[in-house]
Amino acid sequence: MKTLDQMTNEQLTYLKQKWSAESKELDRDIVRSSVRLTNRLSRQEMDQSEIDALKEDLAKAESLLEHLNSTNAPQEMIDNQQALLDKISMEVETESKGRNVLTPEEAYLQQASIDELKLQKQYREDKITEIESLLTA
Repeated sequence: MKTLDQMTNEQLTYLKQKWSAESKELDRDIVRSSVRLTNRLSRQEMDQSEIDALKEDLAKAESLLEHLNSTNAPQEMIDNQQALLDKISMEVETESKGRNVLTPEEAYLQQASIDELKLQKQYREDKITEIESLLTA
């Protein structure tokens, strides 16, 4: 196999153009993957805050229901509060189950993939620099 310094200017120019195009594509992949990971992590944080707020509402509804039961409130009030409690419980369950949770391991693996793309891009850029020095020599 020929090394770079054994290739013709035409071969070097071809490799430089090919690696330049690949470097640009890798750059787009890096940006896309980084944005996707960032968005997924921030969406997960928002989702968790919504779930936490629902759990807070659930605790308040449970507390009020206990108070209504202990003070012998009218049955209609107790039934209404129980219905509200059931509704909030279902919302908490639905929100908790329906979320695409990104585990720390998955987030780490996605970041590792982004880092690998960066290394590939850096390798191509280093080779382009090497080719440029050979072409100008």
